[in-house]
Amino acid sequence: MKVTIFSLVVRPHPSEVFFHHQKALDYARMLNILSNRTSQTWTSTFSLIFKLGVTILALVYVVWKLWEERTHWQWNLVGQNGLAFAFAVSLLPFNLGLEAAKWQCLVKRLNSSFSFGHALKGVLMGISLGILTPNRVGEYAGRLINISGEIRWEAGTFVWVNRLAQMVITLLLGSICWELAIVGEVIQPPLIWENGIRWISWGLLIGLVLFLHLHPFLWRKIHSSFQKFPSLGKIFHAMSVIDLGLMWRVIALSFLRYSVFSAQYVLLLYACGIESHWEIMTLLVFLVFLIKSLAPFASIAELGIREAVAITVGGWLGFAGLLVTTSAFCLYLINLVIPALIGLWFMYKEK
Repeated sequence: MKVTIFSLVVRPHPSEVFFHHQKALDYARMLNILSNRTSQTWTSTFSLIFKLGVTILALVYVVWKLWEERTHWQWNLVGQNGLAFAFAVSLLPFNLGLEAAKWQCLVKRLNSSFSFGHALKGVLMGISLGILTPNRVGEYAGRLINISGEIRWEAGTFVWVNRLAQMVITLLLGSICWELAIVGEVIQPPLIWENGIRWISWGLLIGLVLFLHLHPFLWRKIHSSFQKFPSLGKIFHAMSVIDLGLMWRVIALSFLRYSVFSAQYVLLLYACGIESHWEIMTLLVFLVFLIKSLAPFASIAELGIREAVAITVGGWLGFAGLLVTTSAFCLYLINLVIPALIGLWFMYKEK
């Protein structure tokens, strides 16, 4: 005798399956968003803690070095030569004008009507947003405020190229001075400093020069390979419109700006009471700029790093730490704080 057992299988309606599947996807998306937000929050928190830590350590080092020299303190800010201080301040318009000229040269490749006035406003607004960000990354956003949306990706690439061109001059002149100072035994840094700075600076310099002098034809070939990625394609297109003539003009303007900036620093050293030959003070300035450009740290508004490098190099040359630190801070106030305040006014007017 056969017994047949019938089992009733209740199958859900297709619409119910879709509803539950969609609900699961919504939950997954929500968890993914929460996870990303949590990750971004942790990243931002860690970045802030790191910057605060580097800033505090650099300031502690500066205070410690200054305290070691407390018996030799002499407050000579502007006391020795007020005219030198005034002359250093008067060079600020030339510094800003050369930076604006570089920016105009680059952007005019995309917008022929881009004027020097627009370039100067962009430079000032870039300083305003960059002053409180590590390595001044906020400068990108500031310079792009008065750039039309169609070319902002390309113009953002030009900000990067402009900074690389300026770094080429800093590395070239700084590396030459480093070698001359070592060979002439003007300074005697620890061996790890001597070799480390030598290899890193020359290696970076060669790499930057090769990168910036890639032929536009190569950039156009790379651009054609990234047509499916519009953002990357715009970056490579920006590089393809920079020919060697334009690159050399930007590098030449970078050299002139470096010269003005260095002259300001030497004048401030003299104004703060450092008595030495101008060649030695120029050597100090070039080495400070070199080592600061190689520093891998990111502090808040570069606070502490700038003074720590200045006091270290100044110690190698036998200069008083207080005077070197004061001149470095004055250079910061003149070339960053004053333009940043002007840039804030322009940003307010843009609204």
